[in-house]
Amino acid sequence: MKEKILEEILKNEGKKVFNMILRMVRQRQEAEDLFQEVFVAFYENIEKVQESALKSYLYRIAYNKTLNKIKARKRDLKFLMGQLNQPQIAEEKESATEKRNKLIRESLALLKPQEALLIELQFFQGKSYHEISEIIGKSESAVDSRLVRAKKRLHDILESNGINKLQDNLLAAVL
Repeated sequence: MKEKILEEILKNEGKKVFNMILRMVRQRQEAEDLFQEVFVAFYENIEKVQESALKSYLYRIAYNKTLNKIKARKRDLKFLMGQLNQPQIAEEKESATEKRNKLIRESLALLKPQEALLIELQFFQGKSYHEISEIIGKSESAVDSRLVRAKKRLHDILESNGINKLQDNLLAAVL
């Protein structure tokens, strides 16, 4: 029974959970390790959770484990962020779309992990405020106000990098 539930959840939610973790930690290997930890913890407690709450429980585990990992490596993140601001040597020519996408990724990386997570959950995974509130353990009104602040910060970062949301259809939808 546990195996069947795990298989079903992994099939339906695995990719979304992995992408959420990856957006928060920004390192594929670390995201893969956390993904495995999340599903082990989920499997170990699967029988203690009501069937109707399994998805939100999975996302809650992923959210908490990822935040704990980020807090544990906070100093390393500061160092890495400092490295991102170093000039790059002889990059290949990029198209305008590639440059825009790179700026968006870098701008998302400048958000606090919790802000980036909210944007990931709402705009890239299509989660409702109710679903997000269950995942992060906050009220829907708190989710709303946090999303407004996250979008405002992202907007400010993007504008400082020369991207205007009115000129960019993707950003207009998000911001």
